[in-house]
Amino acid sequence: MKVSEGQTQTYIAMTFRFIDRSLMINATSEHMLDGICIMKVLIAMLENLGNGRINEALPLILKVCSDQLNLGVKKIPKNYISMVVQTLCMCFWYNAQLTFQILDLQMG
Repeated sequence: MKVSEGQTQTYIAMTFRFIDRSLMINATSEHMLDGICIMKVLIAMLENLGNGRINEALPLILKVCSDQLNLGVKKIPKNYISMVVQTLCMCFWYNAQLTFQILDLQMG
């Protein structure tokens, strides 16, 4: 995606800065509602930015999801885990082949 004149970051990069900041706040939250909203944003991006426009961000989305599943917090609310898994499922819906390739590189 193109950026405006004088802007140094892409819109996706700015979105992921917002997502990272929100997830840092979410980590200290009891019910993790901020994280649920962020997962909804990621799902909306996957649903609406098709035709390869979000391929560059798919590794970041998968990393966010895997990091959230491995938080190390004693008790993660089930509704939050459900949203993270739904986001992972949407990655497969968006582009299963690319998702498998990215996961293979990240995990292997």
